[in-house]
Amino acid sequence: MRETFCAYLLAEDGAVTVDWVVLTAGVVGVAIVATPPIVDAVWQLGGHTKEVIDAIEVGLPD
Repeated sequence: MRETFCAYLLAEDGAVTVDWVVLTAGVVGVAIVATPPIVDAVWQLGGHTKEVIDAIEVGLPD
């Protein structure tokens, strides 16, 4: 039983999978943290663009 447990602890099968899971979790975490500031900036830019477009007067030439 002890030999089986030691062999289990020393086995490296699946280690790459664990690395990928941790890496993916890190990327998802960074994306979740970075999304709100990006969304706010896009909304502000859209609002500013709307104000500029609304200020343009379009008329017929005299």
